[in-house]
Amino acid sequence: MSRPLEGVRILELGRLFAAPFATQLLADMGADVIKVERPGHGDDFRHYAPRTVKTADGGECVESANYRSVNRNKRSITLDMASPEGQEIVRDLAAKSDIVVENFKVGSLAKYGLDYESLKRVKPDLIYVSVTGFGQEGPYSSRPGTDATFQAMSGIMDLTGEPQGMPQRIGFVVSDMLAGLYAANAMNMALRARDVLGAGGQHIDISLFDCSVSAIAAQAIEYFISGRVPTRMGSRAHGSAPSEIFRCADGLLQMQATADHQFQRLCETMELPDLLKDPRFSSRAERFHNVDALADVLNARFATGTVAQWYERLLSAQVMCAPVYSLDHTFDDPHVRHRGMRLELERDGVDEVALVANPIRFGGKPVKGYRAPPFLGQHTSQVLADELGLEGEEIESLKQKGVI
Repeated sequence: MSRPLEGVRILELGRLFAAPFATQLLADMGADVIKVERPGHGDDFRHYAPRTVKTADGGECVESANYRSVNRNKRSITLDMASPEGQEIVRDLAAKSDIVVENFKVGSLAKYGLDYESLKRVKPDLIYVSVTGFGQEGPYSSRPGTDATFQAMSGIMDLTGEPQGMPQRIGFVVSDMLAGLYAANAMNMALRARDVLGAGGQHIDISLFDCSVSAIAAQAIEYFISGRVPTRMGSRAHGSAPSEIFRCADGLLQMQATADHQFQRLCETMELPDLLKDPRFSSRAERFHNVDALADVLNARFATGTVAQWYERLLSAQVMCAPVYSLDHTFDDPHVRHRGMRLELERDGVDEVALVANPIRFGGKPVKGYRAPPFLGQHTSQVLADELGLEGEEIESLKQKGVI
């Protein structure tokens, strides 16, 4: 079966996580993504805890786990966009593309003639996506920022961590990931608006800050209603109990039994009948109000058995719970293995690359046809020849000039 975005071409002027993640999601669905990288250096993400790997032509290339995580199914070309020849190549490729995605500092591509207003002159129905920290306009639009910046300013960090401890950063780049998901969704909607509704091209503005603020909508709306600022609760849930991590004899178990019928099953399974008679725990609201006292009783009981013992007993009683895994346990879990979430991709007969699969399934079937992340500039000559019709002498001249 053909993939849903076959025939769509995306020119990626993206670096680091958010923009490359967005284009990877569409590449997984069949879009042809041409990734433009800086000659001799490439995407900065290649250099985050980098490894040197051999390339198919016997050379060497630097890349990292970060780079590999968001760049599969793409073609890589190297191009000096500061040079007039490089700018002309970008314009020629944009004219043959459906979408251009960039995450440069606001306004910086205009000086190269590669901003939306310039590129729509060569491709009037172009969809142009800008993924930046604070968006294309507003008092902070010129400021730099990383994922931690937006976790901090959005309130995500203040909501994460133990009540008496410092605010904590979530353990992965959640702001970047949210922006990438929103950008991918926006691209698909813009394609439909253009191709089905006749809306033409447009400039899409994605802000990591906006996306991070949107993620805490439930907590924000509670604040709008009550005027009370939500506080950190560690692994506990706002407004419900019990729902947190408990310590067993040999490890940690997350458990949630907040509805009355769930709490009854929990108490029966754990042989704690007195809890059902205690007025402090008679309703969801009362349990939340007395959550510390409830947690003390449950932790004492969980300490009498192992994670595996409690996990099996609670699952049998249909009480929601889960062991707290480290990543080695995650990828050793039989369900993760069955769902094929770890990929092993051979790359040009040179090496094998382990990646994490796209979780989307169409008609019950997982995404197929993965290609490993490209070596730096792996497809430069191919793209220039096949897409722009350049001859070998012209390509060699560009190499000699340092344009590619």
